[in-house]
Amino acid sequence: MPGVEKLSVSLTAEMAALLEAAVMSGEYASHSEVIREALRDWQRQKSMRLQNAEELRLMAIAGIRSGAGLYGGVSGIKKEAHRRHAAKRKKP
Repeated sequence: MPGVEKLSVSLTAEMAALLEAAVMSGEYASHSEVIREALRDWQRQKSMRLQNAEELRLMAIAGIRSGAGLYGGVSGIKKEAHRRHAAKRKKP
């Protein structure tokens, strides 16, 4: 494998047992293979979290730029909530 760097890693007994079980079951050929897959999964998840955060940021900016919403802000939302609550209480 070109560009391979050998590292030493300390694991808890539980993690070491999981690693060993994955290799012993034949699911993986080596401990390194398990670690590489775990790192690839971690990298994918991290990338997705960053992408989701960016999407939320863009949505927030779009919402701010769109101006006041249907109820014109928090006070309008509260008034509407009180109105709906009162309407529900009046129903038989």
